[in-house]
Amino acid sequence: METNRIPLDLSEKERAEMERLMAFAGIKTESEFVSNALELFRWAAEEMLYSRCVGSFDTQGQSVQTLEMPCLAPFAAAANRLDAKRSTEEELQRRKIEAEQSTVSLTDILAEMQSRGVNRAPTQNDPAEQASPVGVG
Repeated sequence: METNRIPLDLSEKERAEMERLMAFAGIKTESEFVSNALELFRWAAEEMLYSRCVGSFDTQGQSVQTLEMPCLAPFAAAANRLDAKRSTEEELQRRKIEAEQSTVSLTDILAEMQSRGVNRAPTQNDPAEQASPVGVG
């Protein structure tokens, strides 16, 4: 696997925080730290794309704290657009299904008319049919 070097400009405070976190977690290199941070960010971004909140809760499940990071806002906005698109597509699909279900074939209509005793209207070309009454039952 090819690797790339990325220079990082960190303040003294950020560098000390990174070293403290690395020591606590047993992370030996800055590269490993960045890889873990990248994985965590990827996970948070993906959760936001699924319209989920990212956060934590206490062991009793009582106190919930959600993560709010401006850099995750574009992922949440994209999820909102996807949700709106999905709901529009679902509505169109529902309407299509309803239209298909409400569409009755001509054969079905004629069969229903016949079962009700409804005769078809006479045509101008058939004098015998002109004499037969049209009944609606």
